[in-house]
Amino acid sequence: IFGVPINISHWLHALLSPAARKFLRPLDKILVEGCPTPMTVYTFDVSNFPRDFMKTKLQPNGAQVAVDFANDPQFQSLQADLHPAFLGNARRGVEKYLAGEWGEAKRIFEMCLMQKKKDGPTLRLLGIMSQHKFVAPENWPGYFLMLEGY
Repeated sequence: IFGVPINISHWLHALLSPAARKFLRPLDKILVEGCPTPMTVYTFDVSNFPRDFMKTKLQPNGAQVAVDFANDPQFQSLQADLHPAFLGNARRGVEKYLAGEWGEAKRIFEMCLMQKKKDGPTLRLLGIMSQHKFVAPENWPGYFLMLEGY
């Protein structure tokens, strides 16, 4: 529904290291029917996938070397083709959307589409807000209610 191949719940997000989390962006906060707690959904945008990505690195004793999101350049290479401002703008747009500041969210998301054309999550949120003429409903709870069959 978000138009991305990787959807990550806020529960998994919380288990990741801060270095790993910096590669993720929030897509939306949703309340799924049957679940009592709204959850934020994230993705990892991959714009470039090197052929030799994630070759196993072993220590002399044969143990696998731990993944180092903070210092291993191969992780930065996965997002090398993204516009440098895209992730920050997408995060800010989602913050404004969740806060009910839909006019400002629209402005930021339109910038995002100039930086990453046809971005599924951005188009989805613009579509939701356009149904309300980019003004959050008075009773906007700060999350999207995802009903069965959505």
